[in-house]
Amino acid sequence: MESLNALIDRRSGWNISFSRGINDAGQIVADGFRNGVQYAVRLDLIRPHALGAAPVEAED
Repeated sequence: MESLNALIDRRSGWNISFSRGINDAGQIVADGFRNGVQYAVRLDLIRPHALGAAPVEAED
């Protein structure tokens, strides 16, 4: 298991606090914080990762 925060760009300002679910397309629904404000976020696979873990993109 890997932290979702390790899979997103650190410069994005996002801190993923809790994952809530994943669908068949691999999209993850989670709670995240940006600039101290809590959001519901969907994390989408953007490309396969060489080590097997997939980087994700956060959208609010």
